[in-house]
Amino acid sequence: MHLKTKVYISICLFSLGLFVGILLDNFQKREFYSLEELLFIEEANSPFFDETMIPFQPREYIRIIAEE
Repeated sequence: MHLKTKVYISICLFSLGLFVGILLDNFQKREFYSLEELLFIEEANSPFFDETMIPFQPREYIRIIAEE
């Protein structure tokens, strides 16, 4: 193969990978909360309590980490 062809293929693959990465990033946007926000949400009088789920970590673990 000629050098021009190799450079063209490399640029095309890089551009395709970049495009796919940007596309996947747009589909996988999630909102994460800071520890202070999580502790505020955990309070019973918080207006956000019903709409919040903390994935993978129990609330007690988050409270321990926040105290450290």
